[in-house]
Amino acid sequence: MRFDGATGADVWRSDISGSGSGSTGSNVATAVAIDAAGDVFVAGSVENSTTDVVVLKLAGATGAELWRRTIAGDRLVDSSIFATQSVLALTSTGDAVVAGRLPTGSGSVWFESTTAVTRVDGATGVGVWQTMIGDVGAPPSNDQPGDLELDASDDVYVTSKLMLTVPTPPTSLAVRALSGVDGSERWRMDLPGQASASHAETFVAGTASALDPSGNLVAGGCVVKRQSGEPETESTVLTLVAANGADRVAGTTLAVADRPGQPAARAVKLLAKTGVGLSVSLDADPVLLGGALELRNPGTGETATFALPAAGWTARIGSKGLDYFVYRDSARQYGPCTNVLIKTGSLKATCKGAQIGFTLDEPSQGALAARLTTGNGAGARRYCMLFGGTVSQDQPNVFKARAAAAPAACPFP
Repeated sequence: MRFDGATGADVWRSDISGSGSGSTGSNVATAVAIDAAGDVFVAGSVENSTTDVVVLKLAGATGAELWRRTIAGDRLVDSSIFATQSVLALTSTGDAVVAGRLPTGSGSVWFESTTAVTRVDGATGVGVWQTMIGDVGAPPSNDQPGDLELDASDDVYVTSKLMLTVPTPPTSLAVRALSGVDGSERWRMDLPGQASASHAETFVAGTASALDPSGNLVAGGCVVKRQSGEPETESTVLTLVAANGADRVAGTTLAVADRPGQPAARAVKLLAKTGVGLSVSLDADPVLLGGALELRNPGTGETATFALPAAGWTARIGSKGLDYFVYRDSARQYGPCTNVLIKTGSLKATCKGAQIGFTLDEPSQGALAARLTTGNGAGARRYCMLFGGTVSQDQPNVFKARAAAAPAACPFP
């Protein structure tokens, strides 16, 4: 519907129903956008022989339908128990990018769904690309989008609820970064809760997102934090570096020591407040895939990487789920780091010895950056820090800093 802004009078109305009877209530519009020409893009769902995600373009002057594109679901659903949701944004060239909840499976599990993301040519309605977020064909999942952002390059960021229900894992606040050119995944981040399947079947994680002035994604939502009794929820806001999905975290302390002619005396101690929960996605699990700690001087470009192989990691699982990840290598068999701990809200690392290939032979460092990575590939988890903050010592062979704010961008290429 279009209304006169001055009087509220109807200018036009348009029906976007599907070919079905409409008895399921699945003809729903949930997102609207207007392009530079004043034409209207609408996203939602329609009832055909199945419940489908739909995006269409209407003439701004008359409401006449110019084109329509649907993504077919596997089955027909009743909107009174299956909430359809689509989100929409327009690219700099006038294309439409839509993320919608698509019913999947046979219907034996009523809530089974995945998130379909598609880019559609704004002039013709022809599909440019389509990507599914979720585990299509895996045990029943209940995935649905919450928000969608496009950056200056038209790359896509989808914030959603993502959940597998077998075997009893938690609902996750999930972010997927996709290439605007072809829809391929650039990186991912999953922040799980601690819900059992009985809660997760009905719990919907509200999600929202925005891009800050530096182009970093700020994503918010809630996750279940208690397994027994009525589910208790916890609100979470994450700031992620859009380039690589890194968490920008505040540094508590960093101490780096060097000694001329005595490389065995080199040492690194790091403590940071992450302010976020732990990721347990397979791509970010250090017990399976290991990790790495990097130290970098942003001014000179000098960088050292300390391997943290999977053999050194263990996970602590408590009554409410994952408590922490810990890396131990007291003999320094795999590298210079003897202890790394990642838990909800904080991380710390201790490394020493000649395997630290990082020197402090300049008159001063100015600032030092650190990045801790767990896992690998698009789904790896990255924690970025920049010290900064209060620098108490900065001279040849010694650098100490504390109280460093989260950086505006991850200080690594």
